[in-house]
Amino acid sequence: MSKDGTTLVRFASAVPGLDAILGGGMFQGSIYLIAGRPGLGKTILANQIAYAHASSRGRVVYLTLLSESHARLMLSLDQMSFFKRDLVGDSVHYLSGFKALADGKLDGLMAVLRKVVRDQKATLLVIDGLVTVGTLAESAIDLKVFIHELQILLELVDCTALLLTGGDGADADSYAQRNDG
Repeated sequence: MSKDGTTLVRFASAVPGLDAILGGGMFQGSIYLIAGRPGLGKTILANQIAYAHASSRGRVVYLTLLSESHARLMLSLDQMSFFKRDLVGDSVHYLSGFKALADGKLDGLMAVLRKVVRDQKATLLVIDGLVTVGTLAESAIDLKVFIHELQILLELVDCTALLLTGGDGADADSYAQRNDG
């Protein structure tokens, strides 16, 4: 949102064709779900967006949950033309959120997200492994509350989020449906 609160501000993904599909880019402070089966390129897409964002003076936090190790991810990214190793640790910060999620459930993960997004002054947050959040949520309402709190945090700090999930993209919805009854 603009500083005066009257318009939504967009930023370019720098992915060929994606900004046209999105009508000019992604809205700042919004959440985008990137869904698909394993191996389709969700992680590569999110990293391409992250490095374009960081190259445009943005700040990125890339949080993983039960995905490949960061060292293995760096080896894969090293082959990509968009990857800029000099941004890692400066404008692009990778961290694992699994321990916080396993130990403190959704509240523990949210506490980590609040701290790291603020400390790093993130303008883009990537959560790679949303299915893990849904699996460890104790109820459908807990997952909905987590997403709601995430949206509030993002709006407060003007940060956009990419949530990556496997399967058919309905992980959060299917989890919620299984636990509503």
